[in-house]
Amino acid sequence: MKKQGRYKALALLSGGLDSILAIRLIQDQGIDVQAVTFVSPFFNDRKAREAARALHVKVITIDITDKIIKTLEKPKYGFGKNLNPCIDCHLLMVRETVALLKKLRADFIITGEVVGERPKSQNYQALKTIETESGIKGKLLRPLSAKRLDPTEMELKGIVKRDKLEGITGKSRTRQIELAGKLGIKTYPAPAGGCLLTVPRFADRLRENLRRGLLKNKELEMLKYGRHFLTGKNNRVIIGRWEDENSIIFDLADDLFYIMDLKEAPGPVTVLETSEPDNDEILKVASLTARYSKSRNKKKVLIRYYQKKDPAREREVEVRPRDFKTVGFTLL
Repeated sequence: MKKQGRYKALALLSGGLDSILAIRLIQDQGIDVQAVTFVSPFFNDRKAREAARALHVKVITIDITDKIIKTLEKPKYGFGKNLNPCIDCHLLMVRETVALLKKLRADFIITGEVVGERPKSQNYQALKTIETESGIKGKLLRPLSAKRLDPTEMELKGIVKRDKLEGITGKSRTRQIELAGKLGIKTYPAPAGGCLLTVPRFADRLRENLRRGLLKNKELEMLKYGRHFLTGKNNRVIIGRWEDENSIIFDLADDLFYIMDLKEAPGPVTVLETSEPDNDEILKVASLTARYSKSRNKKKVLIRYYQKKDPAREREVEVRPRDFKTVGFTLL
């Protein structure tokens, strides 16, 4: 649909340089752009909103938590190096944007994808798969690599001038940085991964959650904080690293879980994710809690513990600080 004689595009905006440049290239052809970004426990919309303000475009945020969790359980196109189902995730985002086209009276969709920038999720076949399976074949434009791809309907009809688009390929950002300077874009984020699913340690923690069916928002949020270990009984132990983190993991812990901290000195808050620990497990978790406190060099440390729902029934145990290998735990 046209708005006052102008065409309109919906842009998938991550807030990174590629998606910023894609929008500018289309804006500079006199086309209206509205941005769409996505949130989940694994990525947020902060950079996208900052970029949208700089680009003077409206932005819609869509929470895809439930859909991406379902994708993680069995991604059609598999995972990347860690627990990142990038092709499935990009396809999900495009489909969500396609569903907005009619409502927002837009004509086509643009993304900042670059051919070959990511070998698995941005090769020619992956880009074609996303276009075909999203149901928007011919109306999904990648401005940064357009000259390396088949012309879209917008280019064939002259709505978008192909000669003003780019033909970038590969991982180098040389052309993007040059283009940013040419377009007067001075501020943009470094090319660091914004998705926690690509982070090895987070991915290991999430695999354990998937195995145990712990997929509620609080359970996923907990993965971002503290040191994580598995006991010999496969119960998870989470130990805070600083004061603010101690408060966060305490607040996120289930009321049935056990809480530990030092009785007579500052130290970490520890969460033992079980409602039925035995005495041996309590002693080992207490020893590990002492190990990550300032009392780690003492021969004995007094630890208190209680079930979160019933702090009045606090108990105490005196232990020697020991590391996770000594107590037989696994680091996640």
